[in-house]
Amino acid sequence: MTLTNTGLGILTVGSIAATGQFAQTNTCAGTLNPAASCTISATFAPKGKGTLTGSVSVGDNAPGSPQKLPLAGTGTYMQFKPANLSFGTQPVGTDSLPKKIALTNKGPVTVDITKISIAGTDGADFTQTNTCDKSVASGTSCFITVTFTPSAKGKRTAEIAVSDNGGGSPQTAALSGAGT
Repeated sequence: MTLTNTGLGILTVGSIAATGQFAQTNTCAGTLNPAASCTISATFAPKGKGTLTGSVSVGDNAPGSPQKLPLAGTGTYMQFKPANLSFGTQPVGTDSLPKKIALTNKGPVTVDITKISIAGTDGADFTQTNTCDKSVASGTSCFITVTFTPSAKGKRTAEIAVSDNGGGSPQTAALSGAGT
C-alpha cells in the first residue's frame, strides 16, 4: 500500500503497526513532504484456519490519526507443493508424463477431504489419480498425480480443487500446458 501526503504541510509519521496475524515493513522515513509517498508492505502468517482479520495503523500528525487500513486473509492447514504444475508442450491427443503434487496437512488436527477434482476452462485436458483417503492426518501428505492430454493446440489451463474442512476450501493448484 502507498501512504501519500495529500496535504500542504509536512506529514510526520510517528508509528506504523500491524495487528492480528499480519506483519508490516515500510519505507516511511518519519516525515513526508507534500505530494511525497512511501510504501507499506503487509505479510500474513496465519496460525489458524478460516478468515482472519487485522489492520495496519499509521500514527501521524494528520486529522483522524491513526489512519487504519483493514486487512483480511484466509488461513488453511492444507498446502500444495508445488503450488502449480506446468506440462510444457504436448502433441494434441497424446498423454504427457505424469507429474505429482503433494497435499500436506500443516495443521494440528486431521483434515477431512470431501472431493478432489479438476476444474477450469480446459479441465477435460487434465486427469488425476491420488493417494488421498477421506482425511489427511496432521503432519502427513498425500499425493495427486496429474496427466495432461491436450484436446486442441494452444495454451490449456485448469486447476486441481480439493474440498476439505482445513480452512479456505477449496484448495487449488494451477495446471497449465500447451497443445502442439
